[in-house]
Amino acid sequence: MARLPYPSSYPAGYAPLNVLKLFSLSSATFNHWADIGNAQFTKLSLPAPERELVILLTTAKFGSTYEYTHHVPVSAKFGITNQQRDELARAGVQKNYFAASNESRNTAFFSPRETTLLRFVEAVIEGPEIPQALWDETRAIFSNREIVELITLQGFYYTCSRMTTALQVEMDSFGPKSKL
Repeated sequence: MARLPYPSSYPAGYAPLNVLKLFSLSSATFNHWADIGNAQFTKLSLPAPERELVILLTTAKFGSTYEYTHHVPVSAKFGITNQQRDELARAGVQKNYFAASNESRNTAFFSPRETTLLRFVEAVIEGPEIPQALWDETRAIFSNREIVELITLQGFYYTCSRMTTALQVEMDSFGPKSKL
């Protein structure tokens, strides 16, 4: 059972996800969070597969079974493989998993661009600073907008992850089975 009660009424027009129900307890911010969440799926310049890599890595690093599990079928739709998801889940429990080596087994299932993305997002999560060499590598591959989107997407899913872990949000009854 979640640590806070799910509200008896819920804003119309939103998916009845348990995490959103708890976000709705803050009526002052719910619509803003919902708008940001919607923008993550409809307005980013990052390609959808890269978006899903960021989300899966972030939710794995912050131990959010709820968010990670919800993104397994979404990521599959955009071509993320089981092997990639397995690596991201392993990264969730090991510090500097992708930073440990540029060409290690940890990155075998990812393109060079995806590897840089994962190393950068991992550095943002484990930061606070980004090593200069990684910054230079990231700047050479990603646009200014994409870099900001990588950071803000990770931040959004940090918040979602913490909502689900701190409040012990239960999996939705209609959702997929746990994957993390």
